[in-house]
Amino acid sequence: MFLVDAAATGLVRSDYRLVDDSAAAEFVVTGVDATPLCLDGTIASAAIAATHSAGTAAVCADAMGAMEGAFELATAYIKTRQQFGRAIGENQALRHRVAKMFVSLEMCRSMAIVAAVAASGQPDDSARADLQRAKLMIGRHGRSFCQSAIQLHGGIGMTEEYAVGHYLRRITLMDQLFGDADAQAARLAARA
Repeated sequence: MFLVDAAATGLVRSDYRLVDDSAAAEFVVTGVDATPLCLDGTIASAAIAATHSAGTAAVCADAMGAMEGAFELATAYIKTRQQFGRAIGENQALRHRVAKMFVSLEMCRSMAIVAAVAASGQPDDSARADLQRAKLMIGRHGRSFCQSAIQLHGGIGMTEEYAVGHYLRRITLMDQLFGDADAQAARLAARA
């Protein structure tokens, strides 16, 4: 809610990488002049609430994209990986796992849409609850979904170099932003 000159003396920025290798930074501000962007507390609160809603919806969409990427890799892998002269995707147990993953993927897609709709309107109590539900469901399903995608790959899925593991790291990070699934469940329980 304040504008600060990036080159100001007293502003220290430390760059680092997150678990999914995305860039992040920590800012330490000491004795730096700052220009308030909003002096009215009510307007500032509304701006913060709208930003939180938009951020939560964006995290849900990002997690959904990671799940889609993991699903595409896993289904392509089981269609091409040969074992005992046939594709491992012909194994009924793996087909059932993929079907279960698909149901989870579509449910999370619906919840990401719910989050986007909730964030596009006024950040009222109903919209906040929808965002919390979406974040909860995507957080809970996303991690197990990506773990299943890794398991479908077998040993190669566990390597640092293989892309499917990156999606699990991305989902783990997305779950933490704006409150993880457990925090969302607690917020929803406090409403009851």
